[in-house]
Amino acid sequence: MAYLDYNVHSLQGHATFAKFFTAKSIAFENTAGAIDIELKPYLQTVKTYLARPWKPFSTAVFLNNYIDGFVRRDGYRIWSNDQPNIKTPYFAEFGNTGPGANATARVKWAKGLISKRAASIFTAERFIHASTWLPATGIPYDHGLH
Repeated sequence: MAYLDYNVHSLQGHATFAKFFTAKSIAFENTAGAIDIELKPYLQTVKTYLARPWKPFSTAVFLNNYIDGFVRRDGYRIWSNDQPNIKTPYFAEFGNTGPGANATARVKWAKGLISKRAASIFTAERFIHASTWLPATGIPYDHGLH
């Protein structure tokens, strides 16, 4: 089985997918858009997941994203057979849309759907203190959940 990790880079609701990126803690908010042209031919042949727990306590949270149908229904994959890291990850979702957003078939060890209150700690402001540095970059961001 071939496997690619994808990272979503988001600017004002537009996303591109990059190959081979993994982060210990990351939150994605308001992503949607075009797929990297290099990856398009592989969407039906490569199994695509939202995240993998590369270390204990890995965190990935998806907030108000459009998740396309090429993302596998189980959503998340173990890191490796000898180091699955499925005891302590925090993989959660809130307010996502699209054909891949149905979280009912996600792996049992993922947190799954969370409340708006729980999701709010992963917004740009609360998660990375965005107002203290992000305005200087010119990158637009949302101050909270919609």
